[in-house]
This record gives sequence, structure tokens and C-alpha cells, in this order.
Amino acid sequence: MPISAWMATAQPRPKAPRWHILSPWWSWITVPPAVVSILTGLSLMGRDQRESLLVVVSCMLGIAPVVLFHLYRRDTRERNQTEKALRESEERYRRVVELSPNGIVVYQNGRIVDINASAASILGTTSPKELLGKAALDFVHPECRFAIEERLRGVNERLGADPLGEEKFLRLDGHPIDVDVTAVPFLHQGEPAVQLIFRDITRRRRTQDALRASEALVSVASNLPIVLFAVDRAGVFILSEGQGLNALGLQPGQVVGQSIFDVCRNVPQILDNIRRALGGEAFSATVPVGGFAFETWYSPLRDASGNVIQVTGVAVDIARRIQAEQQLRTSEERWHLAVRGNNDGLWDWNARTDEVFFSPRWKQMLGYQDQELENRTEEWERHVHPEDLARVQAELQKHLSHETDFYATEYRLRTKDGSYKWVLARGQALWDEKGRAVRMVGSHTDVTERKWAEEALKRAKDQAEMASRAKSEFLANMSHEIRTPMNGVLGMIELVLETELSPDQKEYLDTAKHSARSLLSLLNDILDLSKIEAGRMELLPATFSLRQSVEDTVRMLAVTARQKGLELNVQVEPDAPELVTGDPLRLRQIISNLVGNAIKFTDHGCVTVGVKVEEQGAANATLHFLVSDTGIGIPEEKQAWIFEPFRQVDGSTTRRHEGSGLGLAICARLAELMGGRLWVESRAGQGSTFHFMAPFETTAGEKAPQPDDSLDGRVSNLAAAVRPDGETPLRILVAEDNIVNQNLILNLLKREGHTVELASNGREVLAASQSKSFDLILMDVQMPQMDGFEATAAIRESEKVSGRHLPIVAITAHAMQGHREQCIQVGMDDYLTKPIDLAKLRAVLRKYARRSSPAPVAHT
Repeated sequence: MPISAWMATAQPRPKAPRWHILSPWWSWITVPPAVVSILTGLSLMGRDQRESLLVVVSCMLGIAPVVLFHLYRRDTRERNQTEKALRESEERYRRVVELSPNGIVVYQNGRIVDINASAASILGTTSPKELLGKAALDFVHPECRFAIEERLRGVNERLGADPLGEEKFLRLDGHPIDVDVTAVPFLHQGEPAVQLIFRDITRRRRTQDALRASEALVSVASNLPIVLFAVDRAGVFILSEGQGLNALGLQPGQVVGQSIFDVCRNVPQILDNIRRALGGEAFSATVPVGGFAFETWYSPLRDASGNVIQVTGVAVDIARRIQAEQQLRTSEERWHLAVRGNNDGLWDWNARTDEVFFSPRWKQMLGYQDQELENRTEEWERHVHPEDLARVQAELQKHLSHETDFYATEYRLRTKDGSYKWVLARGQALWDEKGRAVRMVGSHTDVTERKWAEEALKRAKDQAEMASRAKSEFLANMSHEIRTPMNGVLGMIELVLETELSPDQKEYLDTAKHSARSLLSLLNDILDLSKIEAGRMELLPATFSLRQSVEDTVRMLAVTARQKGLELNVQVEPDAPELVTGDPLRLRQIISNLVGNAIKFTDHGCVTVGVKVEEQGAANATLHFLVSDTGIGIPEEKQAWIFEPFRQVDGSTTRRHEGSGLGLAICARLAELMGGRLWVESRAGQGSTFHFMAPFETTAGEKAPQPDDSLDGRVSNLAAAVRPDGETPLRILVAEDNIVNQNLILNLLKREGHTVELASNGREVLAASQSKSFDLILMDVQMPQMDGFEATAAIRESEKVSGRHLPIVAITAHAMQGHREQCIQVGMDDYLTKPIDLAKLRAVLRKYARRSSPAPVAHT
């Protein structure tokens, strides 16, 4: 029954109109006005007229009941007919609803108020009354409940049916079902309601799904590189799908309905296989067809009686697999040839099963025949040197854990005779899609001879280092032994020069002093070179004023330049940083050497020192130092020599300029140590320009001290700095075991006005410091019975109780790298080297004179 018919017949019975023509209300309203009208008309007429009118009225009044009765009977009959039709329509609707295979539910205010048997059955009960009063939406699946509720809310508003389509309902047992739903607006007992008409489409959907799956299966089979076929008892194709048919020149489905004995008559093996399968045998066989090879599986299907009714089969082209197998066999043959012919031992480890393969060569390297050593990981572990096993396993685990790309390590393996061989193990693992190692293949290379060579080289290196250390110790001792007498020579010359001398005597002593200074300079150069070659030269970074450091270095040579009549210039570019961080001592050493050489090899003209910025960074700068002169120049063919030790441009015995040839070699090594380089540009007779470039850290925000613009003024300031005017006399304890040095230091200090007491060894120093009061100790490092280090340590230990601090200055002939740090570490306050520089000695005395208050003391 159509939904529109249901809507028409389902309406409630209509009520009789209130204003019916024969109703009492109508009579009371219409009869009195009619009577009044008649009486009024009669009163206004004459007698004759009234009689005529009365006759007419009488006739009309006689006819009126008849007419009214007829109208009443007709109205009653029509009403009865309408009610009867309505009852019959309702009965037909009820029968249709009850007999409908569709579920019909009427719900009002969210509750079920009417339901047919089909709806109850679909929802999982045989009694419709069981569902009356329940919430209608409880039977809607939660996935679509909200959407259906929103759409049903507007059904009465739209006054039209709403086909909700395919949705999911829930049975009473909670089992989901698929339904096709339509919502219709409805009046129940005069109030708005909604009628849901639905039918169970679960089976249809399953059938559709199965059909789609079947179609998808056929579609998949049609696109696979296989042949899927079926033939009936007579050998007629009932199925023929798959892209593999293209190899046979056929299209999917093309041979359906044809006999296989006609289609494959040129391939007798296929026909024999079909006969075997129709005979009830299930098997597989490989059939070559042209340039293809099909591996086919035949499966007979039987009826209930066990008779074969058809044969199904699947054929796959395995030509590529056969080719790959052939290539694999070829590869394996090559592998075996490589294993037999390779000088390295090969191994293959299965990480999942722990199975391992060792090649015959691998075993032969250890002195075993192939059959003498089992292919087991335990055998490998048993032969690894116990000291190497843990390390090797750790390296292996790192590779298996993806920490290293390759496995490579060296370790020792025990041979058959009990000795050990060094092997270089290399390998590469293979991982599955989850990152787990499944296999690892590698090789062993015998590196025993190389290891022996490395050991020999290491021993030679150790011996060389021992020789280098011995050389360093020898140089340190020689430095001490040479500097000690040199200290006496220079000191005595200084003392004599300060006495009244004749011009000839002064000239002789100046020459002796110059020679001693040259010898001392040569000794310092040799020590510096030995430290650099031994790798013991270390830079000591500090923050310093670039401009002041350069100008202070140059002004030390200003007197020499003025004596030769040379002009000495310093040009620091304005953009150069004021403060830099680096080793100022080594920078001054390089500049001093370059400027000293320039003055030495220039007879007239000028020497210019320039500084400019080569590269500028945020916190660093590469500085370019230039030292130019107008001297004799250097021939191009000899420019490479000058940076080598003991090499000079003029190496003849008649050369004019003195020198050891070590200065530029040391400067070049220092430049490299500072991260820079040193080179020269020169032409014979046209002067030279030495370039030195190195990186320095820059310091922003600080201002460097302003230098004196007058270079001559700075030289005079230097001289004033070493004058002893106004110094406070000190009580000094001198620890020195050499008699010459004792006399020298005693005379130097007494001439400066200081009180001096001598001690010949560390024990005397310790005793004197505990019994007397001193302002300063000048401590020799090397002394008998107790050296300067032990004496200083003992004094510092006693001061922990007294709470006072006695300044101790080391005086040593050692000048090797680290010796100053050693002195400071044991508790010394300062450091002077022999031969004693009078200016440096005075500077140290002046430094500690400020810390002590003057007091009258007796002279010894």
C-alpha cells in the first residue's frame, strides 16, 4: 500500500459540523424571525390579501416538513455512508499494517505508541506490546543516532515524508542490523507523531557485499599475472581469467565455452594434465609454453557422490624465477670460487639461528683443516684472546644496534699451536623491516706482520721520545750549568763597568759583555727550538693592548736603530682592535726578532712596522703584521732557506753579519703554533718585507692605555723604570751554593742599599727564616742537602701556623717550558732566570719594597 494511501486512511474519524441545517440551534435561530416576518406582513395587508397570503403560507408550511424531512434523511444516509467507509478504510489500514512485511512504528514524544508485528520481529521480539512505551531511539545504532534524531525532529515541521535511507538499528539483544528507513508525519489521537517504516536489508547487504567481493576477486584475478581457469567434466572452459593469458595470446574470458582439447591441442602436456585431474588426481606440474614456463596446480571438485564434476587450476609464469635460480647458482659458484681463492678468511653468521660458516681459508689461517674446526660460534669465542673478547663483542653489538655503519676491529685469535695471530675483522649486517639483524657477513685478514711492524715502530717511537726527553733533560742541565757561570761573568762585568775605568778598559768590558750576551741569546734560541721540536712549547693566552705591546717591543730596539742612523716607524691601522687575547710574550718575540734582523741588515733608510686587520669577525680578528726595511734584501733562490734552522743567506766564513740562523726558524714555528704563518717578500738590494699573520680573539667595550706618542720619550721612560731612586731597603735572604754567584748577588744588593744574608743550602734557608725576620728570599732551585723546592714547601707549611707570608723569588738557571709553573706551584711568588738581568732584579725588588715598611737594620 502506498505511503500516501496510509496517510489518507490513517486520519481520525471527522466530527459532525456544529451548524447542521436540522440542528436545534438552527431552528431557534431561523424560525422566530420567520414567524415575526409573517405576522408583520399580515398586519400590513388588507383582508383579501391576508387570506391569499395565509393560503400560500399554509401550503408552504405543509411542504416544508416534507422537504426538511427529506433533507434530514439524505444527510443522515450520507453521514452513515461516510462513517461506514471510514471504518472500512481503517480496517483495511489495520490489516495492511498488521500483514505488512515492513516494520511500522508510530512514536510520539520520543516513545513508541504503536508498532506492528513485523517491526517487533525485526527488532527481536514476538510481542509488539513488549516494545510499547519504549524510547524509539534506543533501537538506533549509536553511530547514527544523533543524525537520525536531528532529521526526525524536522519531519512534522516539513509535513512530508523523509526517506532516511540505509541506517543501522539495534535488536533487543544488542545485535546490529541494516535497515532502509522512511519517516512520515502522523496524527495520533489528534496529536502530532512520526511513523517510521523500515525493512531489514541485512541479508541483501550481505549478498551485495558477497557479490562485490566476488566481482573484486574476479577483477583481482583478471589483473594478476596468473591464469585462473576451470573446466567441467567434458573439458569445456567455464572460467578463464588472469593477465597470464596474454602470454598465450588470449584475453580473459575469451575461451569460456570452448573445449580445452581444442584450445590447447598443440600442448599435449596440458591435455595429459587435464585428463589426470578429471581422473581425480590433485597435483602440480611445470609446463613450458613458448618462452614461458607455467607452474600449474590442478584441483578436482566432486559432487555429493564423489564424482568429479569440474577441475579448477591456477598457473603462474615462473620463467623469471627459473632465471633467478640459475643466476643464484652461478653466484653461489662464484662465491665458492671466491671462498676457495681468497687470501682472507670469510665468515657468514645467521643472527636468528646463531648458525655460522667459516671458510676453509679462515680455518687455515689458524692452522686447521676444514674438517678439524666446527662451524660454531662457540669455537670462535674459544679462540679469541681472553683480553680481547669483551671488547670485540661490544664492537659487534654496537654495529647490530645501528650505532656504527660498519663492523671493523682488530683482535687476537689463538692458532692450533697455541700462539696468537692478529686479525682485522670487517663485516656488514643485514636487517629486516623492523630493524633487527638477520644476517652478518664479513672477513678476517691476517695483520700479524703489520702489528709486529707497528710494535717495532712504537718501540722506536718510544725510544725516540726517550731520546727527546733525554735531550730535553740534557738541555735543561746544560742550561743550568751554562747560565750559572754566565751569571757570574755578566754580573761581574756589570759591577766592573759601574766602577771608574779607563776608556780602553770600558771598551774591553763592553766587548766581553756583548759576547756574553750573544752567547746567552744563542743558548735561549737553542732552548726555544728544542722545546718547539719536542712539542713542549705552550702558548699562554692573556688579554693585552695590541698597540702598546707592539710599540713597547719596538722601542726596546730604538736605541740600536738610532745608533745606526735609521728611522724606526710604527703604523697601527685605526681599525685595529685595542685589546686582543693571545700570547703577548710570543708575539713580542716574533716582532723583536723581525725588527732586530731588519735593523741588522739595513745600513741606511728606515725600518717600518705595520699592523692591519686582514679579517674581522664578531669575536675574533686575523691580524697582519708587516716589518719592512730598506736593507740589502734576499735573493729569491735563498728565501726558502732562511726559515730553516742554522741556515743563513750568507753562510761563508767571511760573512759580515753575525747570527746563529735560528731566529727566523723559531719565529716560523711560533707563527704556526699560533695558528698563523710567516713569509717574506724581497729582492736583492731592494729591501725586504716580512709578513706575519695570525688569529686573535678581540675584546670589545674596554679602552687600552694611551701610549706615549714620542718613541724617544718611551725609551727614556724605560730607563727611568729601572733606576733604583727612592727604593726602600730590604732585608733579603739569598740562598745560593755557588761562591761566584754569592759574591755577585751580595755586591749587587749591597750596592742597592739592601741588607743581605747568605745561605748555602735549603736547610740553612729554613733555619734562617725561622730565627730571623726577612722581607724577601732569593731562592736558588738547585742546592745540596735540601733544594729550593723542598725549602719553599717547608716554609709555606710553617706559615700555616704563623699566618704570615714571606715572599720567595726563584733564581734558577733552568729556562725550560713549565719550570716557571713548577716554581709557582710549590709556593714561590716570582721567578728570575740566570744570568740575572739587573733591570729585572731591580723591578722585582721594587715590587716587594712597596709591600714592606721601612725599618732600620744593621748591615752585615
